[in-house]
Formats: sequence, C-alpha cells, structure tokens
Amino acid sequence: MMDATFNPKALCGKRYIAYARCEAKQGSTQSLRRQIRLIRQFGNRLKMRCVDEVRHPGVDGYSQVLRSDLILLLARKCNEDDFDVLVMEDYARLTRAEPIGAGRIEALFAVCGVQIVYVATGHADGTALPAKDKPAAAPRLRGVTYYRHSAKEQQKNSVAVQQELVQKWAKKNGVAIIRDFTERGKTTKSARRR
Repeated sequence: MMDATFNPKALCGKRYIAYARCEAKQGSTQSLRRQIRLIRQFGNRLKMRCVDEVRHPGVDGYSQVLRSDLILLLARKCNEDDFDVLVMEDYARLTRAEPIGAGRIEALFAVCGVQIVYVATGHADGTALPAKDKPAAAPRLRGVTYYRHSAKEQQKNSVAVQQELVQKWAKKNGVAIIRDFTERGKTTKSARRR
C-alpha cells in the first residue's frame, strides 16, 4: 500500500511483478519486450526484486469491468502473497477506461496490499516520484468533475459557477482535478440515459 509520503527508498527490496499489456496481438512482441525492459531497469535502479514477468498480448484496455488478467493477479496476491508491487509502463497499461476506472482498480489492489507503480510517468498510485534533491511531497488525491447544465438559454454561466465552486473546494482539500466532464442542454431525464 502507498505510504503517507511516497519514498522511492521504500520500494527497495520489495517484490514486484513486471506487467506488460498490448492491445494488438500482431507485432506485440516488440512492444511487450520494450515495456518489460523499462520496468526491469526501473526495478533494478530502485533495488527491487522481480518475482515474475506478466505479458498480455491482445488484451483491450477499454474494458468497463475488471479484466480477467487483473482478477488473476488479485487472486494470486490473496492466495500466494508473493508480491507487493505491480509495476507497469504507464496508466494506459492498467486501463484505458475513464480516469475513475483507474482509480477504482488502484484502490482495489491497495486494499489487497499491492502498490501500483507507473514507470514512464514516474508515479506510484498517482503520486510523483520526488527529485533526488527535493523532499517527497504528500500524495494528492485525484478527482474527476461532472457538470450538467439543463437550460440552454437560462443561467448561461451556471457551469462556470459550478466550476469555480469545485475548484475552490479542490484547492482547499488538496484534490487535483484530472478531468472535467460537462453536459449542456440536458434535462435530468436525458442525462440519466447517458
């Protein structure tokens, strides 16, 4: 699970699985090799211990449900408890579904005692790896906003008012807004059918 402040030294000696996924089956060998090579270099740099390499060619990242490959990793953690960290190249290897989907998957793994680390972005569970000369910053919560404005003509700045209130709240509570969704001209009835 993620520490209160992310410290790369805390990964030293941790057991990890190198996870690589590619949507295309054809030509995936080179992509999977590249991902594993980057992950292994990252693990070696942080003196982590690789217990397995998992390669999934032809696995679509847009799934709206928890994919079977991730279910098997959760089951492995629960049954064998042979790894502490799941290391992958970037967020897209976990899921290409909306950011909420990635957050839910990360939370599910965290509950099982698995930290997810992303190599390409230098992030662990959404927290940036600190520079060597800077102290680690406290992790930030990430959020996705949804604004709906039902009247096309009336209350023209309703969404702007909502955004201002949400931004103030997010700043006060240390939440990073990573994506905004806005629907204009939708009634409650049509918004429910989305």
